[in-house]
Amino acid sequence: MSRAGAARQRAPFRTEMGPGALLGVIMERGGGTRKDLIERTGLARATLEARLSELLATGFLVEDVAPTTGGGRPPRRVAFNPSGGHLVCVELGSRRSRIGIADLGGHLLATEGLDLDMDAGPGVLLGSIGTQLRALIARRGVDPGSVLGVGVGLPSPVELGGRMARPPSTGTGPLEGQWADLIVGQEIAAFLPALGISAAAPVVVDKDANLMALGEWKSSWPQARDLIVVNVDIGLACGIVAGGQVVRGAAGMAGDLAHVPDPDSDVRCRCGEVGCAEVTASLAAIGRELGYTTDEREWADQIARSLHEGVPEVVAAVSRVGGRLGRVIAGAVATLNPRLVVVGGRLAGEQPLFVDVIREAAVARLHPLVAATTQVVGTSGKQDACLQGAAFVAREKALDPLLIDALILARLGNR
Repeated sequence: MSRAGAARQRAPFRTEMGPGALLGVIMERGGGTRKDLIERTGLARATLEARLSELLATGFLVEDVAPTTGGGRPPRRVAFNPSGGHLVCVELGSRRSRIGIADLGGHLLATEGLDLDMDAGPGVLLGSIGTQLRALIARRGVDPGSVLGVGVGLPSPVELGGRMARPPSTGTGPLEGQWADLIVGQEIAAFLPALGISAAAPVVVDKDANLMALGEWKSSWPQARDLIVVNVDIGLACGIVAGGQVVRGAAGMAGDLAHVPDPDSDVRCRCGEVGCAEVTASLAAIGRELGYTTDEREWADQIARSLHEGVPEVVAAVSRVGGRLGRVIAGAVATLNPRLVVVGGRLAGEQPLFVDVIREAAVARLHPLVAATTQVVGTSGKQDACLQGAAFVAREKALDPLLIDALILARLGNR
């Protein structure tokens, strides 16, 4: 089990280059002929052929004829095979949980929601995740042995050791504190062999907002290598991509906007402090201002319906809270100068007013040059952005050159 973003070893080039490192070169270049690869790697032809033979035999590569404009026999070209394996994606949420299966290209092949969240406690929720994954894998006809990695999103920053830095509260009673010291990645890794998945398959955990940022970037905004994703739910979560890399920080706490304080508020946050953005600039803040007394998990639907109907007090509350959130976001934009800010969540996806208010409040506090080069937009509406991001972090770890070398050795033997 590892936290996303952990450093990985690199296999050297030339004669020491194993098949895993060669696969990385081929993926980076989008494929190539043998001549191309010899020039790029410096490998002898015989060594290159041996490495390609291993990668082709284990399904990581496919081979076809390279296009040519001249006469003569066209060269053979090798390329990465996204169908050469599978990835499992898991999102454990404070309001919902979801699972999915992706190919090695990071494309989701199947997803499924669970009517359980973190409040169910680790035993019930993780047990249900295992049961549902087994069923989903069977329905898709996926060989469990082809699963090479697992990506997991958690509703909390993740410490280097794999624990949640801000574990969800389960209130009082027998479930209180059960998530606090749990290393979720280890718990999931423990039941993978029972599903037929190799115990060697890495399990990578990360904050759900980081995975959402990665998923939004890769699938919807690939041209923007600098972006911030802020997911607005009962709480707040923020993920940052800078220079094409997810920013996690030294302790995994980067993007903790939910606990930026509002000096004008005395509302106490679950962290023990007062005025945190999570209680002043979220759906919880809107519901509290409107006096809602129903289950918090129903507030998003209630607010969205009332906003759609134009209920004046709801419009006013959404505008006030959106303004506060815009000011919080402005601080992050001024620090990071991203090309794009994506606001996620039910309101952002369905109600332009919410995003408009946030944008107006943020722009009002920014330098004109920053304001002119930063877009504030609503989410693309893809509910599985977190699962998409989980697939990408799982793929990065699963295709680590040293892990690929070991997997090929296990499959083909030491030839």
